[in-house]
Amino acid sequence: MLAGSSRFCMKRMPYEMDYLRTDVAKTALKTLFFVRPSADHARVLARSFDLKIQGSILRLVHEYTQRCSSPVDPSHLADKLSRCQMTPEVHYRHHKLQNAMRASDLPGVNRHVLGLCRAIYDASVWPRPASVSSLRDSEWEKFSIEEAALATLREQNEKEEITAIPCTRIAACIGHIHNAMKMIQLAGSDLSSEFKTHVSNVRLFRARVTQGFSDARIMGAMFIRDCGPHPSPSYYYYEHLIHEMAHMQLNCMFALDSLLISDRSQKLCSPLRADLRPLFGVFHATFVSAKVAHALHALYSTNHSEDLRHSLAQVMNELLLGIDAMSRYEFTPHGNELLSEFRDIAASISSDKMWIRYDPTVCRPHRWHGKQTCATRFAAFISNPSFHKIK
Repeated sequence: MLAGSSRFCMKRMPYEMDYLRTDVAKTALKTLFFVRPSADHARVLARSFDLKIQGSILRLVHEYTQRCSSPVDPSHLADKLSRCQMTPEVHYRHHKLQNAMRASDLPGVNRHVLGLCRAIYDASVWPRPASVSSLRDSEWEKFSIEEAALATLREQNEKEEITAIPCTRIAACIGHIHNAMKMIQLAGSDLSSEFKTHVSNVRLFRARVTQGFSDARIMGAMFIRDCGPHPSPSYYYYEHLIHEMAHMQLNCMFALDSLLISDRSQKLCSPLRADLRPLFGVFHATFVSAKVAHALHALYSTNHSEDLRHSLAQVMNELLLGIDAMSRYEFTPHGNELLSEFRDIAASISSDKMWIRYDPTVCRPHRWHGKQTCATRFAAFISNPSFHKIK
């Protein structure tokens, strides 16, 4: 299939598109950096990210057809791409095609162009409910699992094995996931709409270290570990669904704005991990904590569960630690907007009367792993009469 030069031009890729330079886009960008749920903003955010990826795909395919003898019709592909769902398979094939073209891997380019076109033509025009299952045998899932295992080895020096859930366990896990999705609806229509906008696939797995993961290269898919013998499995999955969705949202935002001025690789204390983490990772963790805190607070207002109150206190502790850790660093205007909203959420939830006669310093089982933990940073925050001045 390939003819002519084997060198591909990779300028203005992967995340650039003329659309982003238009007045419409500049206006839209002002509404895309947020934490609190917003159905309208989530749709615009997801659409903006999709347009960037679609623009990159069309440039890659155009470059391919200019240099190769190919049956691919770019105009027909563009029409289909504008109407189909951007599935994890499409995102994965786009990523692999980029890498193959950068490496001038001609057989790989051929294979991934065909795979990308097939994924686009197979994608549904109409949005579908999120698919929930154990791990499957697709290429993009294998890629994601391998990447997650490598990250665990690199970051925690732990060898990880991520496997499918046994058949005897699948029905129970999927039932808990569906209960958690109902809780998302109960927590608010905006939160529910956000979830439907961003999430197309939920995959369940077993592992020793990894709790869950998602990846911008397979946007739309999240992987969550089987909770095992957990006292509140539906709450566990509720938090993890929101947690991974938050990562997806922030990945979309990072594709539109760098958010960070300070070196994103410099290490600092993380609110979710014992080891030092890059600023980029701590920003992600703090965004996730703010999103989860808001979602737990919304759900608590519907049932006043004591388990939820304990979980929320722990998440608030993590949110405040993240805000503290990032206080010395510089951010873009949009990054500062998010940081300001982190603080607003912390102050708003902390002022709720639910904390009257609640002692965060009492050690309680951690909501994920059961080890005793106490929310000392949160306790100090709510005991300070001027806590609302966190801004």
